[in-house]
Amino acid sequence: MSLPELTGFSALPCSLDPLPDESLPGYLLRLAHRLEVTPARLLQLTTLTADTDRPREGPRAMMLHLDEATTARFARATRLTPAEVAALCMSSMSGRYPWTAPAITSDQWGPRSLTNPWVFTSATRYCPQCLAGDGSLQQQQFGGAWRRTWRLPIVFACPLHQRQLEHLCPACHQPPMSGPHTSAGLIPRAHQSGLGPAQCRVASRAAEGSPRGLICGARLDTFEANRAGGSSALEDLFALQDRLLALLHPQGPATTMSVGIPASTVQYFADLRMVCGLINGAWPASRDLIADPAHADAVDQYISSQGGDVKPRHYRLYDAPPLDPLPGAALIAASVRILDGADLRPLAEFLVPFQSSSSETSTRRRWTRHYERVGHECSDGFRNAIEPLHATLPGTYGRSRPGRRLLSRIDFGPEHIPEQLQDDWFDQHFQHVDEARPRLIRRAAAIRLVQMSAGGSLSEAVEFLGINQRYTAASSGAAFAAAACQTADAGAAAFRFAVHALTQQLNSTPDLIDYRQRREALKAWFIDPATWQDIIDRLPPTKGPFRPEISDCKRQFASEAVWARITQGEHVLAPRIIEDQLSHLDPTWHRRRGNMWHFYLANPAKPHYADLRKILNAHADNLATTIDRQAQRAEPGLRPAHQPATRSRDRDPQGTERSSRRSPPTTALSPPAAEPRTSR
Repeated sequence: MSLPELTGFSALPCSLDPLPDESLPGYLLRLAHRLEVTPARLLQLTTLTADTDRPREGPRAMMLHLDEATTARFARATRLTPAEVAALCMSSMSGRYPWTAPAITSDQWGPRSLTNPWVFTSATRYCPQCLAGDGSLQQQQFGGAWRRTWRLPIVFACPLHQRQLEHLCPACHQPPMSGPHTSAGLIPRAHQSGLGPAQCRVASRAAEGSPRGLICGARLDTFEANRAGGSSALEDLFALQDRLLALLHPQGPATTMSVGIPASTVQYFADLRMVCGLINGAWPASRDLIADPAHADAVDQYISSQGGDVKPRHYRLYDAPPLDPLPGAALIAASVRILDGADLRPLAEFLVPFQSSSSETSTRRRWTRHYERVGHECSDGFRNAIEPLHATLPGTYGRSRPGRRLLSRIDFGPEHIPEQLQDDWFDQHFQHVDEARPRLIRRAAAIRLVQMSAGGSLSEAVEFLGINQRYTAASSGAAFAAAACQTADAGAAAFRFAVHALTQQLNSTPDLIDYRQRREALKAWFIDPATWQDIIDRLPPTKGPFRPEISDCKRQFASEAVWARITQGEHVLAPRIIEDQLSHLDPTWHRRRGNMWHFYLANPAKPHYADLRKILNAHADNLATTIDRQAQRAEPGLRPAHQPATRSRDRDPQGTERSSRRSPPTTALSPPAAEPRTSR
C-alpha cells in the first residue's frame, strides 16, 4: 500500500487494536506490516520523529513514555484513545515497577532521558509461540504481540506456553531487536523493507564478499529452542514467574511480604534488585545461594563472559541483570528465596567489614555505597534486616568519630544501657550466642549498644559505662564486640542480629531506666553500719553450731550485691569504699569476699545466703525507686561528667527533626539515710 498523500498530521486510513501487554515498538511493527510501509515511514506518519526540538532525546525514550502532546498526535494518527497509547509505553507499569517511569536529567547540552539497566531498552526477550499468535484472524495476518513485560528482567518465562523466554535469534545468535550500537532507535533498522513483525532485524555477515552486513531476516515465531535445566527446577521457575507477574498486574496484590514485613510492590522490586546485585557482585563466593547446579553454572558462565573472573568489575555490571533468561532467572529466584526468609543472614558473609577487604574497590564497599544512595527505595523490612549486616560503627578500626551514628533510628540513649545486659534482655535475645562466656557477651552487647546510641569508639563506650580498663584487655567483652563487627562467622552474625533485635525492642519500650543516673548516684554509696545492723537483725537464725560471718567484709560484699542489682552491673566493677578503708587491717578480705560471692550466686543457694538475697534485693529495689524518682524531679539541662558527645535531637532518614526520648541528665544522689531499725 502506498500512502504518498498522507502527512504527519493526518489520520491513517486504517489501524490496529493494540494487543494485551503490547509494547510500542511491537505495535508499530504490526501496523507498518499492515500498511505495507517501513517502520521509519510509519514513525514519520505518526509524528514520532517530527519533533526536532529534542535532539538528544532519542527514540528509545519513547518506548518508556510519550508526553501529552506526542500522545495526542499519535492517538489521532492511529485512531486510538490516549489511554490506549499510554498503555503501549513501559511507564504504564511504573505504579508497580519503578524503573519504567521516565527519568530526565539536564546538563550543558540540555535535557535528556535516562534509561535504567532494569529495563531492557536496547534488546528484548521473547516467546516464539506468542509471536506466532493465538490463531485469531488478526494475529494470523500480522503476528502476535511483542510484550512490554519481556523487557523486564523479572520476566524470564511464558506461563501461557510453559517455556522459558528466548533472547537470541536461532539463526544469527544475536538479540533480534538490538541495533548496531548502543544508541539504537525505537525500532532497529527501521528503513528496512520487506520484513514482518516477527523477523530478526540484526545485521548478519553470513554472505561471503558482502561489504556491508545483510539483515538476518530469520523468522522468530517458528523456531523452538531447548533450554537447560531439570523439570523440577523449571516448574519452580514457572511458579515464581506467575507470582511476579501477579505483582506486576494492575489488579494484583498491593503488598507482598519482604523479609517478614509487608512491602509495596515498588519496594519489593527495589529489595529484589539490591539482593541480585549483591549475589552478582560477590560471585563466586555466593554460588551456594543458587539452588540448582545447572542454574549456578549458567550464572558462572555469564559472569565469566563479563570479565568477572579477571578483575574487579564496576558496580554497574553487578547491577545490570543478564539478558539471557536462564542466569537472570537463577539470580531472581535466589533473591526471592532470601527475601522470603525472616532475615538476611545468608548475605552476612558478603557484607561484614573484613579488615582485609576494606578496599574502596571491594564488593562490599561498592554495594554499600550504592545502598546508601538508593536504600530509601527499599522496604522497611529490608532496611531493618540489612542494618546489622551493613551498618558499621564509628571507631570500629580504632578511629573516634563521635558525631557519626548508625543509619538506623535510635530512640534510646547511652544512659539507658547498663554495664551488662538485664537478665530478661539476655535470655530473650542472646541465649543462643555461644562464641564467648555469657558474662563477656553481656559486656560486649552493652558496649555495642552505647556505640549505636551515641557514636564514638570502643574505648569511649567502655569509659562511659564505667568499666575499668583492666577488664577490657585481651579476650574481654570489648574485644569480642570489636571482633563481632568485623568477622563473618556464624557466632558473630548471631551476636549482631541479637543486638539489632534488642535495639528494636528498646526503640519501642517506653520509660527506659536511666542506668547512668543510677551509677552516678551510687558512685560513693555503701551500706552504712546502722543499715547493716538492721539487715542482720532481719536475718532468720541459722541452725547448727556454725554462725555466718557478719563482719565489715560481709558488709562490703552486701554493698556490691545491692549496687549490682540497681545498676545491672558486674559486681567486680562495684565501688569498694569499705574495703579501701578497712581491708589493710586484714589481708584475707579478697579471698573471703570471693567465697561469699560463690555461695551467693550458687543455685540453689544455702539458706543463709538465700535469706540474705531476699533482704538485699528488697533493699536494692527501694533504693532504685528513690533514685529514679529523684531523677524525674531533677532540674533538666544538667549534663553528667561522663556522657559522651551526642545530640539531644536527631534527624530521621527523611531529614525531619525528632525529639529524643532520653531522660534528662541529673546530679548524683546523695547517700540515702539508713532505714529505721526494727526488732525481730
